[in-house]
Amino acid sequence: MLNLVEPIYDKGVDLQSMDEARALLGRILDTFVGKFVTFKRIVPQSVVEVTISEEGQTYEIAILRRVSLAISAVFIVLLEDGEEGREYSSLRSKLEVPIQAVLNFQTPLEYAKEVSDYKNLIKTLVMGMKTIIWSITNAHMPRSQVSSSSHGVQQQMQASPSTNVSLPQTFKGMREDEVRKATGVLKSGVHCLALYKEKDEEREMLQHFSQILAIMEPRDLMDIFSLCMPELFECMITNTQLLHIFSTLLQTPKVLRPFMDVLIHFLVDSKLDALKQPDTPAAKLVLQLFRFLFMAAAKAPADSEGILQPHIPPIMEVCMKNATEVDKPLGYMHLLRYIFRSMNGAKFDTLLRDLIPSLQPCLNIFLLILEGPTGEDMRDLILELCLTLPARLSSLLPHIPRLMKPLVLALKGSDDLVCLGLRTLEFWIDSLNPDFLEPSMANVLSEVILALWSHLRPLPYPRGPKALQLLGKLGGRNRRFLREPLALECKENPEHGLRLILTFEPSTPFLVPLDRCIYLAMAAVTQNNGGMEAFYRKQALKFVRACLASLLNFRGNVPGEGVSAGLLGTQMLSSVDPCRRRPETSEMKYLKVDLGVKTKTQLMAEKSIFKMLLMTIVAASADPELQDEKNEFLSNICRHFALLFHVESSSSNLFVMPGQHVGSMISSSNNMNSRSRVNNSNLKELDPLIFLDALVEVLASENRLHAKAALNALTVFAETLLFLACAKHNGILNSRGGPGTPMMVSSPSLNPVYSPPPSVRIPVFEQLLPRLLHCCYGSTWQAQVGGVMGLGSLVGKVSVETLCIFQVKIVRGLIYVLKRLPVHANKEQEETSQVLTQVLRAVNNVDEANNDNRRQSFQGVVEFLALELFNPNAPIVVRKTVQSCLALLASRTGSEVSELLEPLYPPLLQPLIMRPLRTKNVEQQVGTVSALNFCLALRPPLLKLTPELVNFLQEALQIAEADETVWVAKPLNPKVVTTLNKLRTACIELLCTAMAWADLKTPNHTELRAKIITMFFKSLTCRTPEIVSVAKEGLRQVVQQQRLPKELLQGSLRPILVNLAHTKSLTMPLLQGLARLLELLSNWFNIQLGVKLLDHLRKWLEPEKLAQTQKSWKAGDEPKVAAAMIELFHLLPQAAVKFLDELVTIIVDLEGALPPGQFYSEINSPYRLPLAKYLNRYATDAVDYFLDKLSNPKYFRRLADADIGQPLREELAKLPHKILGNAFPQFIQQSDGTITQSSASLITNEGLTPDSSSNPTLPVYSDGYFHGLELISTLVKLMPDWLHENRIVFDTLLLVWKSPARIARLQNEQVLSLLQVKESKQLVKCFLNYLRHDKSEVGVLFDMLSIFLFRTRIDFTFLKEFYIIEVAEGYAPNLKKAILLHFLNVFQSKQFGQDHLVIAMQILILPMLAHSFQNGHSWEVVDQSIIKTIVDKLLDPPEEISAEYDEPLRIELLQLATLLLKYLQNDLVQHRKELIKFGWNHLKREDNSSKQWAFVNVCHFLEAYQAPEKIILQVFIALLRTCQPENKLLVKQALDILMPALPRRLPPGESRVPIWIRYTKKILVEEGHSIPNMIHIFQLIVRHADLFYSCRAQFVPQMVNSLSRLGLPFNSPPENRRLAIELAGLVVAWERQRQNEMKVAPGSEGYNQTGDSLHAVAIVADSKCPSDTSVFPDDISKRVKVEPGLQSLYVVSPGGASIPSIETPGTAGQSDEEYKPNAAMEEMIITFLIRDSSAHVTSFAKRADY
Repeated sequence: MLNLVEPIYDKGVDLQSMDEARALLGRILDTFVGKFVTFKRIVPQSVVEVTISEEGQTYEIAILRRVSLAISAVFIVLLEDGEEGREYSSLRSKLEVPIQAVLNFQTPLEYAKEVSDYKNLIKTLVMGMKTIIWSITNAHMPRSQVSSSSHGVQQQMQASPSTNVSLPQTFKGMREDEVRKATGVLKSGVHCLALYKEKDEEREMLQHFSQILAIMEPRDLMDIFSLCMPELFECMITNTQLLHIFSTLLQTPKVLRPFMDVLIHFLVDSKLDALKQPDTPAAKLVLQLFRFLFMAAAKAPADSEGILQPHIPPIMEVCMKNATEVDKPLGYMHLLRYIFRSMNGAKFDTLLRDLIPSLQPCLNIFLLILEGPTGEDMRDLILELCLTLPARLSSLLPHIPRLMKPLVLALKGSDDLVCLGLRTLEFWIDSLNPDFLEPSMANVLSEVILALWSHLRPLPYPRGPKALQLLGKLGGRNRRFLREPLALECKENPEHGLRLILTFEPSTPFLVPLDRCIYLAMAAVTQNNGGMEAFYRKQALKFVRACLASLLNFRGNVPGEGVSAGLLGTQMLSSVDPCRRRPETSEMKYLKVDLGVKTKTQLMAEKSIFKMLLMTIVAASADPELQDEKNEFLSNICRHFALLFHVESSSSNLFVMPGQHVGSMISSSNNMNSRSRVNNSNLKELDPLIFLDALVEVLASENRLHAKAALNALTVFAETLLFLACAKHNGILNSRGGPGTPMMVSSPSLNPVYSPPPSVRIPVFEQLLPRLLHCCYGSTWQAQVGGVMGLGSLVGKVSVETLCIFQVKIVRGLIYVLKRLPVHANKEQEETSQVLTQVLRAVNNVDEANNDNRRQSFQGVVEFLALELFNPNAPIVVRKTVQSCLALLASRTGSEVSELLEPLYPPLLQPLIMRPLRTKNVEQQVGTVSALNFCLALRPPLLKLTPELVNFLQEALQIAEADETVWVAKPLNPKVVTTLNKLRTACIELLCTAMAWADLKTPNHTELRAKIITMFFKSLTCRTPEIVSVAKEGLRQVVQQQRLPKELLQGSLRPILVNLAHTKSLTMPLLQGLARLLELLSNWFNIQLGVKLLDHLRKWLEPEKLAQTQKSWKAGDEPKVAAAMIELFHLLPQAAVKFLDELVTIIVDLEGALPPGQFYSEINSPYRLPLAKYLNRYATDAVDYFLDKLSNPKYFRRLADADIGQPLREELAKLPHKILGNAFPQFIQQSDGTITQSSASLITNEGLTPDSSSNPTLPVYSDGYFHGLELISTLVKLMPDWLHENRIVFDTLLLVWKSPARIARLQNEQVLSLLQVKESKQLVKCFLNYLRHDKSEVGVLFDMLSIFLFRTRIDFTFLKEFYIIEVAEGYAPNLKKAILLHFLNVFQSKQFGQDHLVIAMQILILPMLAHSFQNGHSWEVVDQSIIKTIVDKLLDPPEEISAEYDEPLRIELLQLATLLLKYLQNDLVQHRKELIKFGWNHLKREDNSSKQWAFVNVCHFLEAYQAPEKIILQVFIALLRTCQPENKLLVKQALDILMPALPRRLPPGESRVPIWIRYTKKILVEEGHSIPNMIHIFQLIVRHADLFYSCRAQFVPQMVNSLSRLGLPFNSPPENRRLAIELAGLVVAWERQRQNEMKVAPGSEGYNQTGDSLHAVAIVADSKCPSDTSVFPDDISKRVKVEPGLQSLYVVSPGGASIPSIETPGTAGQSDEEYKPNAAMEEMIITFLIRDSSAHVTSFAKRADY
């Protein structure tokens, strides 16, 4: 076929021949794409998951997936070439030769060769596709203008004409139907590449595949990818090979621009949201595609800048927006990095100029992220973005001072950041005037110089020379930092915190300070920068633990050998728990040490060391290198201090009765503190509160891992305290069993769900809460978040009374944290709000609100929240949190928010409304308006309508009416513009709330309400989405609440309609605003609006003139503006249905007038989605309209591309008669119930013949016929039950199927168009859908089989799968019986031709019967009457009927008879005569195929029933002499069936050697000179070695002598070599068996047992089936020797002497059973094996060298 492409192409010399050539090339294209689709089904799908999103294919998809997975499994094993692959070949065998799979006639598959063939075929298809695509593209180009050197070089960009338009002679490109067909190359072809796993062949195939796409015209490439991108994206998630294709296309200059245009449109329009979850495969794929895209853009900036220019600013805007809204914006930051690198790596002057306004907001967000909560993974990324902002240095000058801090951080960062920082600093120093640079660096000069000095290291450190060079360029400025005070190490306290007392003889003690060692150890533990091995860090941690243990003041329980972790835990418990304390012994008294008296400075030094040790232990628990799962050192420390605080609180609070109020216990807490101070005043002991300080300080650490570890420690500490307090409260401690009772239990399961009982008071929490609150007011965000985390962990553990005391302080602290957190800290803000809500929910309850302390605390919280509510400077997150807290408090106390704020709001509200808004800054205005909006929205409203409030609303109205065009015209700061938009949004929200206020609905305020409504109308055309959304909601509420006056409505709409009057005034915001108005007020608009819109659309039919006129939109946005106008039609009043014809017609013309070279085209049209909305709105009229124009391809394509929405689909489904009437008028029934004349002639089946000469002229059918069929097929696919519910459609389709016209078209498929060739496939798909709903429709099963009688380029494997899988295996037995009966009736009535019957038996009947027999359903499918019918009517009919059987039918009948004999032996006894007659008659035929199948049939019969020995011998000898290659498989199968039965059917009798052994020996001797004959018999012996064992002496000598002849010649095929090795192995195995038998039964017993074995087998076997020779006709038994077709053999009874005794040399006097190969034979076998193995080794060595 490929050889025809070039001659066909050269044939086009004039317009007519070009059209003919193009049609032929289109058919070849369709064939190749069909092959790709076929390969897609059989190539392994292990890395590809096909997602089928079409509706209503549940059952069919399940079956197809089952088959696909099975076939995939087959080919996966094929690739591996393993033995397991044989097991998976059964399904493919079923599909190829179904009955042979059942009867075990599988051809041996060479798996590696098959995979290689597939690869070569796919490669041929891919390379041929390139030629086909080029030929079709240039089919209408003059041949003189096209040469081999110009293939794919011309850069013409032309719109693809539709299928019914005559092509101009100079047209270059593909038509719409060709483009849609070529999409199959992408959709199916890419799956075929999964077969190529080796790197070189994969690269080669990817290159070939990319060349297919690169050879296309740019317009065609854009259209193909526009249609395929969603599916390709899903495929690329698992199949990374596609990425290489995309990368190759982006590197091809010809297709760079169109492909980049399609790709960036797809990614920007639909895939940016995937980056919100950066860890998903889709997000990673999006980033990879963007990286390829921007890398290609950097290499070709001139070609790419125009394509990127419309997309880069929106991408930047989306990234900046999500950077502050998404919890993990890592994906968006990576995208920005790709953009920045691309922009900085090439020359994009226009693009950089467009990005100048985005620099400041970008830098603001980057610096905010650096300062605020951010992960370590983003820190380096943000620093790189700061230093690679896409701008010229002149544009960056205002931002240089702000970039100094990121520069310093980069110089202190990773290696890549250091390189970037050094390059950036060098560029600034070289390019900027020192007078400008020095002031910019003034604030960070010292840090910059110190960072540079830190890189002054000798080689091989790579950055030392560059740092030295920069210091030199700075000149004297590199020393100016020395004027400032430097941060030097100093020791604030001269005393040492921990000293070691060493004593040597004669008892001279001296002190060894350990502070310096402790500092070194702590640095090693906490600073994990990779510079120290884990072993030394662990040793440092042990040292720190030992030092900490020495400061814990244990009471003499430390043994001399050291402190282990477990022992230390015990000591910490026993030091505060008397029950665990061991009694002192005389040996341990020496351990008591007098602490002595310390100075205050000594105590301070000890406190400092103690705190640092505790902090180090907590931080170390966060390091996985230092963590030991079995070591609970930190947990024991926490429990130790918990016990310590518990014991102290118990001793100081013994006088407190359980019923005493908790408020009076504050004094006891103070007493405890005073006691601690008294105890500490002797300067001997450390304060245990240092532990709390250490925990809180680590909680506020900048290292968030350390903070998390501190939070875990705090949880253990709090849980232990709570457990002890609850245990004491319940009296558990007083009844403990003794010191052995375990007390310390800590697990997350102990976390209390509710607060502890009121009487359970833990005083230490009153010390811990202030410390955590202090964290909330810290200077860093880490400290603030640490405080919030700590407070959150204590909620539920601290008693309600304690929380009540601190409630106001906690609320203040948490609100302060919310104020300080940046806007992008969404996670931290949410966590803080949750903690605040938990506190308020725990403390405030309506049941306990009468408590004085609770009431005071509640009132304090409300007052503070009210203060923040009316605070104009409060951020929006604080305002929202305060509002939710007030709502929570109101619900918890059973009141309304208005009631809570009623006594508090007047003094707070007056300053807000008395002072004009314009006197405040913008942020304060937003806060003020939001506060009043909240108050007005309360029910009942909190505010009263006063003149001041009315003035305030009027002022808000003025702000809401501000003209945003003024802001756009002025170069305002983007942050200011954003804030102004927020203010306008807040004002409109306030006015929306006010419009629903009853006080404002009085007649006095009618004018104000009218102005507000007008403002709503005006705001609908705003460019800001937030403003539009709020204004639309406000207008919707107004429309629902009242009927708008006509004058007001006209006045409000007049500005919009005035702009709509002129084309030059049309803008996207105007049209979008009009669409929103139509949604709300459709009935108020005149239908003439549609007329005006159509007038505007007609101007788009002249794009050149339109481009020259004055307009309000950007160049290139013309299709978007037209699409926005079309979008309005479905919103117009109901009467707009009259525009249907005009609108569709103008859209068809608009698509043809789309300007070439742009993203949109006739195929990738922006107008079809708006049209689909209009058609769905007027579904009834649209269906009538399009059905009337069903024969027009243009109109049908619009209907097909309308995505057939739900209304349109349902309307079509209601009109089956109308669809049939327009599509198949010649087939539908007349009203009186009769069938038209043309239809009546279609019911016969005489035309089902593949003879094309019977239809020399094809009937002409309009396109409406094929379009109607496609429409029905689509409905069946989307609505699976529709066809079953409309029987008339099914009957009509059945008539269509049987029509001679369809058969004629099928016979002449070579002249059909791409639309017509799918006719039969669509009909089959519809029939399958119906059969899955109604399986009783048996006749259709046989009608569809006729498709296999014709040669077609459509792949109907799916239909074969339906028969083999769903029917044969899935149908119930009663349905199978009905199918079988129908087949028998059809067979006898001759309704179908013999070729049709052959197909029916091959694909339907035989697989169905085989599956039923194998699964034990035999008698549910067949019965005696059916068997009798089969035997009498099919197998043994009258002679005149059987004479008409052609050869294929005879073969199928033989297979049927064989199948019955295999599974129903016992039930066919009465039909033995007919069966053997049927088989024997075919043995006499000259035709070789049926003769071989007859051998199989007769062998099955002989295996099942007793027959005369002459018959058996005649068949056996004929099979032994048949060794032709074409008969090999069937002969082998026949022998394998017959051989196990020979010992039973032909017993040895009196002869020592059975007659069948003698004949085998005789034929081997006579035909041994022929290699095929010898191989044939030797293979038989190898397969049935056990049967020949007792007579092995007859064959072993010749087997040994033939080894060299078979296996050693250099040209011997692998099959012969394998046989030779098997023969040698068989001789060895026989000898080993003989030796084993001799060991078991020495002497003559073995001979007697073995010699009688054949007699025993024969007797036992014959007893099962008695001999009945009367079954055979007399002529068969008498004329055995002269049957034609069988060789004439002289056969006598087994006891005769006609067969001479053939003695084996060297075996005289030795019985066969005792036969042993002599030494010469053994030597020959060994020599053969050695020579054969050496030959293989030599062959492998040569391959390896090659």
